[in-house]
Amino acid sequence: MSFVLGHNFLSFDRPFLEATKPDLRLLNLPVVDTLRLSPLAFPRNPYHSLVKHYKDGGIKQGQLNDPELDSRLALTVFYDQLEEFRKVSPDLLAAWHWLCTPQPEGPDYALDEMFCLIRQTQRPTQVEASIAIERLLGLSNKANRSNVQIEAYKNHDRHSPSRRGQRLSENGKSIQCANRGI
Repeated sequence: MSFVLGHNFLSFDRPFLEATKPDLRLLNLPVVDTLRLSPLAFPRNPYHSLVKHYKDGGIKQGQLNDPELDSRLALTVFYDQLEEFRKVSPDLLAAWHWLCTPQPEGPDYALDEMFCLIRQTQRPTQVEASIAIERLLGLSNKANRSNVQIEAYKNHDRHSPSRRGQRLSENGKSIQCANRGI
């Protein structure tokens, strides 16, 4: 799978490239932005900017950005992030997978594929993600869990064409998701 990898690519580089070279083919590729993954992989870091040691003292010397070095740094950050993601609990990964990829067949395709690779399984359903989040939060009350699942299902998946017509089941009770939501 081909994708664009960058640090702050979505908010900085992409708009610049779209304005200056809108027919650039890489703008049609899915994107993984390491800046957006950094707080997940490194939650204790006080900041998540790309650390450019090549610029140390650069203000005095007039050092400019080096896009090639920045790309190499972003790739190193990405590998470090993957390593950190492999250390977290399966429930946390499932929650992140679902929360970070609301459009897995659209702009979130590359991120979805990344999580699928790490988790060795497909994107969790709304119900699976809700259960994982509940376990992370320590919610064990079955009635509360059922309400959380149904509410989350209503709020997220009502506009998702790929979820329409699916059934949500809890203790043998089924709820049909109609074309315009539950």
